[in-house]
Amino acid sequence: MFVEENKHLVEQMVELIDQLNVDEVQLNTPLRPSVVEPLKERELKALESNFDEVRTKIVYEAKRTDTPNIDEEDVIKRGRSK
Repeated sequence: MFVEENKHLVEQMVELIDQLNVDEVQLNTPLRPSVVEPLKERELKALESNFDEVRTKIVYEAKRTDTPNIDEEDVIKRGRSK
């Protein structure tokens, strides 16, 4: 997950990814409420250009789905609340 405070570390991330021999890298930035601001799509795209040896997916390009609201009673019924 990239934010302003760590985007300068992209080259170190690329080196680590190369060592791990992964199939895909997902480049994310917080899109939900967060204490840090998300990177703009163009900033994340610029970081993507560093990952030329591996397939990438960017959070801004991912298909978004609506998450249904679940009330507390449903959560309790599902056994996920005390």
